[in-house]
Amino acid sequence: MAGKELTLDEMKAIELGILKKFDSICKENGLKYSLAYGTMLGAIRHKGFIPWDDDIDVFMKREDYEKLLTLKYDDGDFEVKNYRYSKNYYFLYSKMVDKRTSICEDWRAEKDMGLFVDIFPLDYCNFDGEGDKLRAQMESESKRIDRKVEIAGILGHKMSHHMSLSLRYIVKFLFKLFTLPFRRLILKKIDLMHSKDKSGNYLVQYFGCYTFFKPELFDKPTTCSFEGYQFPIYSEYDKILTQCYGDYMTPPPVEKRKSIHWYKAYSK
Repeated sequence: MAGKELTLDEMKAIELGILKKFDSICKENGLKYSLAYGTMLGAIRHKGFIPWDDDIDVFMKREDYEKLLTLKYDDGDFEVKNYRYSKNYYFLYSKMVDKRTSICEDWRAEKDMGLFVDIFPLDYCNFDGEGDKLRAQMESESKRIDRKVEIAGILGHKMSHHMSLSLRYIVKFLFKLFTLPFRRLILKKIDLMHSKDKSGNYLVQYFGCYTFFKPELFDKPTTCSFEGYQFPIYSEYDKILTQCYGDYMTPPPVEKRKSIHWYKAYSK
């Protein structure tokens, strides 16, 4: 049973705790990572969370990402989830979850899914000949499935207010039944493809923003303040953020300052 519903500030505090735990695990195991996307932007523009959001994302190059997954980390309070070993997990990247919390009304999440930090792998790729076509196909297929799952999740969330509890469970079961096999197939194809790419003329993040970066942007690590703590960030953050967001130092209009998440979070 869900406990107390968490406020946005409480969610931010818990997610910061997850990030601090993730940072300590990486230091203990010699793993490299960087703040990513909105978290990187928040660190530079706000020295912490984007005020209207609670999202935390990190980048890991494939080699460190694979090492992280071999740990199968789970200390009872925190767990790293991935489709390869987490039952019924069907996201296209990994998450570090605080198991002392739970998420409700997120149709993509399991009953044991709590607040989390998203962990996005960065993969080398070479754009040449047939390899280009294969990677373009994988990107297109992954993006298409992701879009359908996102739409289905949002529709399911909105429809849930008009469903009985038993009907909600039936729809959620069907949603998993028909989307999970396709997503796992994509993941296996991409994993196999990237096992051959140890270097390349681009680094690509296939899940999330489908962004292609020049590898040299990720060569020099530094640190940056985020909510009063120092975390790793790439020194070329300006070029990375400009590529992702354009004029990232200018906040969006007030009417667009909304969180991308539509779930509720609870303490257990």
